[in-house]
Amino acid sequence: MKNLLIWVLLSLATRSAQGQDEGIRFVAGTWNEVQTQAKKLGKPIFVFGTSEHCSPCHEMEKTTLREAAAGAYFNDKFVSYRLDLEKGEGIGFAKQHDIVGFPTYLFFAADGTLLHRSSSGKPAAALVTDGETAFNPALAFYGLQRRYQAGERSAAFLYLYATASAAAGATMKTSPAEEVVAAYMKTQSTGQLRTEKNLRLLYKHSSPQVDLFFLQNQAAFGPFYTPTEIRQKADGIISSLAFEAGVAKNAVAFQQVKQLIAGNFADTARATSLATIQFMEGGHDWIPYTQATLRYSQYPNPDLYTLTKTVKYVKYMGNELGPVRQQEALRLALQLMPVILKQKKDYYNTLLHAEILHQLHQEANALAVAREAISLAQSKQEPTDEANKLVASIQAAQKE
Repeated sequence: MKNLLIWVLLSLATRSAQGQDEGIRFVAGTWNEVQTQAKKLGKPIFVFGTSEHCSPCHEMEKTTLREAAAGAYFNDKFVSYRLDLEKGEGIGFAKQHDIVGFPTYLFFAADGTLLHRSSSGKPAAALVTDGETAFNPALAFYGLQRRYQAGERSAAFLYLYATASAAAGATMKTSPAEEVVAAYMKTQSTGQLRTEKNLRLLYKHSSPQVDLFFLQNQAAFGPFYTPTEIRQKADGIISSLAFEAGVAKNAVAFQQVKQLIAGNFADTARATSLATIQFMEGGHDWIPYTQATLRYSQYPNPDLYTLTKTVKYVKYMGNELGPVRQQEALRLALQLMPVILKQKKDYYNTLLHAEILHQLHQEANALAVAREAISLAQSKQEPTDEANKLVASIQAAQKE
């Protein structure tokens, strides 16, 4: 019996170790220690740059980084190192390598030379492709960067560098993407820019030149992207321009945004409404901002993110208006909640509803909605800490 128990324990331990070996094994220690280990082994280094506040990073750690395909490749080819870029030596590492977003993947040669860079959440096959690209000087980001800095400007080369910049530049403060894409576009005729290869390249980038081309040529992207994808990108361009105009409180710039909408959108009313929201947000004009969102909410399929963001901004920043006008803004925000909850009635949106009611001193309603939020969370075995705190706060207010 004793021997059987020992065998079972050894079997479980072996299975546990095999499970751990399925994904990427990250070494411990400081960055200097990792470099020393890589040199000793003669192996390149893969750095997974993460942050505790990065949702895509957490998703990568739960899925891709644990997959056998990723582990088999990276454990064989690289010394892999996980580094929190918002803590300890990770802060200096991020500054040194111009990292302003997560996740970021960096690939170094054994001697410390930077080979390749990419970003965003991705499946195991795509991450393995990143690793393979690091060994290909014709495709690796830093190899292309060095060639560009040496003066290479052929169309074929610029296309490769622009493609690599789309993946790498997303988490860089000083991305070369805008400059490189502009240089590439100069090598192409108007007809060439409308080829599938170029349209797919331009879709991944954003710059004043690229954005204007996209708005003026939305129909050309139709065969390769869905109407929703095209609309979302066009909305994003207009929203960004309107927000910048709002921050600068530049009414002339906002009029130019409206002119772009008039010339390049079929549904000009909806697009103008969305742009107005962003303009008001940029200028912290919270009551007109919420009124604009209310108008936008009446269009078919309003963007849920835009609606919930408005309510959250009023909740957190409405105090800039003073007590009386803050209450006015909150009453407007409350009118958005039925539209939000119709699209997605979950714990977080229901809790947001209760928080707005609480700020409006509608304590009985707030308590009922907060308890509903708790029930929704419990049904999905989610934590209810925030809702529990809100209930306590409401009950304390009721006793005053």
